[in-house]
Amino acid sequence: MGADALAQDAGTDSLASADSADDPFAPWVQSAASGLSATWLARGAHLAAVRLADDTPVLASLPEPRDYAGAHPYVGALVGRVANRIGGADFTLNGRTYSVPATEPPNTLHSGPDGFDAQDWDVEREGDELVFRHTSPD
Repeated sequence: MGADALAQDAGTDSLASADSADDPFAPWVQSAASGLSATWLARGAHLAAVRLADDTPVLASLPEPRDYAGAHPYVGALVGRVANRIGGADFTLNGRTYSVPATEPPNTLHSGPDGFDAQDWDVEREGDELVFRHTSPD
């Protein structure tokens, strides 16, 4: 079932759960009484779509949820730990130099191939809100 099928046409704010808690590409849709809707994915805590009541898209997005897997232009992604480029793909912290994969040679973009955008986040419904949680080990 796609995001459009999950969006609820209710007179009040609503939240539709993803098809499967085990599928990081299953959409989570938030809808406001005004008709505005936002679609989220657990993979990368991506904001995958924002649409007006008349279904007009107002956010650049990829065509299908699974298009957010692999290399992409970070559209709608939550990026981190670093939200920029690491010049030369290495950095020094407390006198120690760390090397990271050069994803945009010679630099690393948005923490590299295992950045927050590539992680599966835990998503929970708390009332009318979605809460995304992810632990990033040292």
